[in-house]
Amino acid sequence: MKNRVDIWTLLIVTAVTALIWFWAAAETRGDRSISVRLQFVVADPDDWLVTPPQRTVRIEVQGSRLALDQADRVLRQPVPIEFVPVVGAKTIDILNALRDHDELEATGVRIRSAEPSVVEIDSDRIVRVPARVRATLPGVQTVGEVEVRPAEVTVAMPSRLRERWLGAINVEAFVDRGRLDQLDPGRHHVIDVAVRPADGLPSNGGIQIEPGTVQLAFTMRSRIRETRLDQVRVQLAGPPEDYREFRVDVLDPILRDVTIRGEGDLIRRIESEEVTVVAILHLSNREKEQRIDAKPISYFLALIREPDGASRGVQVEGQIGDSLRPPPIRLDIQRIDRENDG
Repeated sequence: MKNRVDIWTLLIVTAVTALIWFWAAAETRGDRSISVRLQFVVADPDDWLVTPPQRTVRIEVQGSRLALDQADRVLRQPVPIEFVPVVGAKTIDILNALRDHDELEATGVRIRSAEPSVVEIDSDRIVRVPARVRATLPGVQTVGEVEVRPAEVTVAMPSRLRERWLGAINVEAFVDRGRLDQLDPGRHHVIDVAVRPADGLPSNGGIQIEPGTVQLAFTMRSRIRETRLDQVRVQLAGPPEDYREFRVDVLDPILRDVTIRGEGDLIRRIESEEVTVVAILHLSNREKEQRIDAKPISYFLALIREPDGASRGVQVEGQIGDSLRPPPIRLDIQRIDRENDG
């Protein structure tokens, strides 16, 4: 009986000792470094752009092990730092902001330091302006106009960007070629397209468009394609009677590396060499009188042979190399001496 009492006494003493040890360990004070992600918020976030919206800082806290563990759990989530915005820069004192955090204060830890101790943020008021939507369907010819639904959207943008961007705000509904290739010519199509800023307006400058998607309704007539030609011959054009007075020699008779754009079937016939492309250089009588020594080509022409053997020309777009402007063609223009020729 005595042995049984001694065993129970030993168990009770051991349990009490363990509880005291765990309590003492939990209450042992220490320091801990914790990484904190701050989230800067304002009362009306739809009307303000805050940069940066978040910032990571490292804080040193002191407290019991239990309090430090609780603080660690609280700070695993972003900590909202609410402030009153003004247009321009503002400095946030991190220590004061965190000391006002109710959940962190409830843990009982003491914040000793923060690195950095202050953070500078920038705020700008959001303004809203109406904008017409421009439909962009690269490589496609349509029957009539493209209908945009709705035709006008609202662009929300920082006030300082609006002050720098004078004039109308333009946006576009751009359809990539891959998507257009899946549509059949000759049919009416209605597709949903995302709207994006246009004409150089930055897409990542805090701009939002509402609604962000519009519908485009159109009938596709044909697709525009392009092909690259190693060489294209230059052909002169002008009043026929001028050739009795002037001799014109084209010193650059061949253009190299020419990209031609046109209706899909026409491009296919150019690639199969059924149709020839020439570069037309039009010279006026006045230019011949002045004996100009160079001039860019006027346009590119696809010469289509008809069943009766005649040819008709269809104007096509062309680009020489990577240049957006055609280079000048060198010329040698001489007046014909009629007396000597006679």
